[in-house]
Amino acid sequence: MKTIYALILFAAAQSLVAQPFTIKSYTIGAPGGAGASKQYAIKGIAGAHDAIDFAGPTFAINGGFWQTAAAPSGPKLRIVALGRNVLIAWPDPSTGFQPQQSDSLSPAAWTDIRITPRVVGTEMQVILPLQPGPQFFRLRRL
Repeated sequence: MKTIYALILFAAAQSLVAQPFTIKSYTIGAPGGAGASKQYAIKGIAGAHDAIDFAGPTFAINGGFWQTAAAPSGPKLRIVALGRNVLIAWPDPSTGFQPQQSDSLSPAAWTDIRITPRVVGTEMQVILPLQPGPQFFRLRRL
């Protein structure tokens, strides 16, 4: 009797067929990031071509690629060691910038360079005595 029941179950299983299916679309995601506040938390990637928008009564999330404005850039700073001095130079005219220096970047302690720049050719230049240890320079937008 056991053999007969097994054959009947096997025959019934042969008549079962899976439903046809297709995958209409797919994406390949990249590792994302996370962000949180006191009220909300979000995990995901910065942008995806097929991302959609979500909204609720008190929030909205815009999916996709987000275009951000580029950070304003200033003139390029040129720094050259001249024996026991250092030359700091940037293009002229460059109005609205103050040269600064710091001996550390962690934490940075920027101070204004109080020497009036002189125009030499197409550059504004400041010459400072070279100090022992690291020195860092930048132009601060006024």
